[in-house]
Amino acid sequence: MRSAGSGLGVAPGDRLLLRLRDAYLEHWSSFGTPGQLQELSRIALRVGPPARALTWRRILLGVHPAERAEWDPYVAGWMAEYLEPGSLAAPAAAAAGRPGD
Repeated sequence: MRSAGSGLGVAPGDRLLLRLRDAYLEHWSSFGTPGQLQELSRIALRVGPPARALTWRRILLGVHPAERAEWDPYVAGWMAEYLEPGSLAAPAAAAAGRPGD
């Protein structure tokens, strides 16, 4: 969602991102109600950045240190994303410092 928001030039919590999420989730409707799927989406968006960071950290352990230096900052950046309000967080939640999606 962060990539979509960035590519579309919209702020976190923008209605366009919510509509994009809902359109995606429609295809999964046999697995839960819209509310249930939205909650699962929120959880997935929260655990995604740490999971990505830990995966890349493991990958980079086997890379030559000189080459690893190029990628190490990205791992830290992905972990930092976890502390930021998510891409689907309402602007008020973002301003209050509450974690979002």
